[in-house]
This record gives sequence, C-alpha cells and structure tokens, in this order.
Amino acid sequence: MTQIINFDSLTIDKKPLKYQTNEFKDSSRVMSDIDLKNNPDEAEKNRELLEKNYPQKILFSIKEVSEIIGSSYEFIRKKIAFGKIQTRDFGDRKMIHINELVTLITYGVK
Repeated sequence: MTQIINFDSLTIDKKPLKYQTNEFKDSSRVMSDIDLKNNPDEAEKNRELLEKNYPQKILFSIKEVSEIIGSSYEFIRKKIAFGKIQTRDFGDRKMIHINELVTLITYGVK
C-alpha cells in the first residue's frame, strides 16, 4: 500500500496544545491498535513522521487533523459524529489521539 500523504513538505505551525498528555488509556478503543498491527511498517513510518513534525504531541484538534490530512473541518466533524473517528472529550472540545490519526493517514476513513 502506498503512503497517502507526503509529510516531507509539511509546513504547519507546531503550537503545543493546552491539553497535552503523555498517557492515553481507553479500553473501549482497540480498532487503531488492530489496524496498526495489519500494516506495521507503513503505520510506524507515518507515526514517526507525525512525531518528527509534532514532537511531544499526543492529542490533536479537529482543525489540526483536517489540516494534516488535507480535508475539511466539516468532513472530520461529521466522521466523528457518525463514530468513524474516535475522540477524547475535554469539556465540549473533541481531541483525536495520535494513534487514531496514524490509522486515518494509513488506512483512510469510510
């Protein structure tokens, strides 16, 4: 499978999020972990590129995810509403974990 996004030319501001965390524990979310096992080389490469461009970042806003994958804010929001993209809630703010973003980049979303 070919890489969907070329991260080599990515130039997005790397402002740290207010709600960064070093842990993500969600026993109800296992799909990303399963997906990463199906194609570990490509998924690992995508994860390394994300970590290189966003060091110490674990959670991403909807706006950041839409900019990274090149889609609209509304597209991401709708996929979240339909349960196609898993999020963590911080009050009324929805954040997307790096594992979920790696899965989106590697496998896309239906």
